[in-house]
Amino acid sequence: MAKNSDAEWEQWGKTDPYFGVITLDKYRTSSISETDKKDFFATGKAHVDEVMSAIRNHIDESFLPERVLDFGCGVGRLVIPFSGIARDVVGVDVSDSMLKEAEKVCSELSINNATFFRSDDTLSKLEGSFDFIHSFIVFQHIPVARGHVILDRLLGLLANGGIGALHFTYAKSTDSA
Repeated sequence: MAKNSDAEWEQWGKTDPYFGVITLDKYRTSSISETDKKDFFATGKAHVDEVMSAIRNHIDESFLPERVLDFGCGVGRLVIPFSGIARDVVGVDVSDSMLKEAEKVCSELSINNATFFRSDDTLSKLEGSFDFIHSFIVFQHIPVARGHVILDRLLGLLANGGIGALHFTYAKSTDSA
């Protein structure tokens, strides 16, 4: 029987949303502190800063996206820093519980330029185009055939001249050491 990755992510969203994104014990629901949450979101800022730096160093030195899509946004770890550099940020995820947490965090931080939608394979709730599409540590959890459909749709949402930063696992180590 094929696994239902959407249901698995919803379970993570309900029970351990931060740990579901970064598997460090300090992010477990049973023990996460406010300091740990700040650290969690600081990792998102560091990632966005690194991605934007790479784009500006290697692709377009003046790149400043106006409309950003974060595919597989989880609890908004990357949406939050993207909201500081873009006019409009959209986060999509398969877990309603993750999205609810992302909305809660954005509300607490008075972020009003981020919106969230539940994802499906055709990204049917998304409209318009995006000048930056981002996805990190997400596609590795999606069966390949589904991933092809989603990737095709993401690329169709990319504006002319837009940039995509999409992370894919292409090999796994067989070294057991």
